[in-house]
Amino acid sequence: MMENISKIVIEKNEGRRIGYVLKYVLDFETKTKMGYCVVDDETENEFFLQNKNIVAISDDFLLVDDISALEVVSDFDDGLLGKTVVDEKGFCFGEVVDCVFVGKRLSKIVTNCCELPCRSIKKIGKDFIFVGGKKKRRSSTFNFLRQNDERVVKVQEEKVLTGQQLNPEKVRLSSTYYVGRVVDEDIMGYNNEIIVLKGEVVTPAIVEKAKRHNRLNQLFFALKK
Repeated sequence: MMENISKIVIEKNEGRRIGYVLKYVLDFETKTKMGYCVVDDETENEFFLQNKNIVAISDDFLLVDDISALEVVSDFDDGLLGKTVVDEKGFCFGEVVDCVFVGKRLSKIVTNCCELPCRSIKKIGKDFIFVGGKKKRRSSTFNFLRQNDERVVKVQEEKVLTGQQLNPEKVRLSSTYYVGRVVDEDIMGYNNEIIVLKGEVVTPAIVEKAKRHNRLNQLFFALKK
């Protein structure tokens, strides 16, 4: 689970809830965590909260002195979650599902196939992360991934034989497909906060929140047929 993601941000001076932590903000050059992107619960506007402006962190909350601790930023980086990891030959290492930090510095990325040390990252782009490393280490990782892929294929074949439904790896539909339709089950975010409740009608804001939390697949299969 991503550290501090989805925790509630509280303003100490007024004792007021400001919003929740959506994601960390990473300096791609130094691979250090600069702070967090905080979303206002009512407006869905996003703000930047620098590490230096956080006065306390607990299991449930991040505390700031007042609302001025949050900065208005027009364009945030996309973070690393959901990006596809490939090497210079185009070999895929899966999609990023978690990041591990030691202090403020990124230590490793975790994909749905493997874990990769920060030092292997060569470039971070909008949709892809390029990695590289020593030939021996890369070969051993490839072998692990191929074995893992074979295991997944075997499991999928077993599901087909037993009549179990297989979900597509990624649902890619226009946002308009979801809007106005009714959800048939609750969908939760990274830290089990509610994105949408059973029986709710999907709005554009709900679709955007599902995208941010990498929950479009769940949203698709939760729609009433």
